[in-house]
Amino acid sequence: MSRASEKSPRFEQAIEQLETIIDEIESGQCGLEDCITQYEKGMKLIARCQTILNNAQTRIAELTADADGRLQIKGSQDEAADEEETDEDDEQLDAEIDENAEE
Repeated sequence: MSRASEKSPRFEQAIEQLETIIDEIESGQCGLEDCITQYEKGMKLIARCQTILNNAQTRIAELTADADGRLQIKGSQDEAADEEETDEDDEQLDAEIDENAEE
């Protein structure tokens, strides 16, 4: 597992970070440049949350019951390729968030 994926915020963590950003911007106590930086970070967190939700929706849609009523996953090979692609997207997004946080 790469360093970036280890630091990827989970959905709930991303939502908490978004709430903190919104509170900070709405307080009116940050300067314009800081607000823009926070806004950019918030937009990236929203994109991450949307990716997580889309993946969850896809996964749920793929769950089906077999003849015995047990859940099974359709297209597990395709799913592995999709997850690999998503991990790469997450790593790029995390790098961008880290880069903005350092500025």
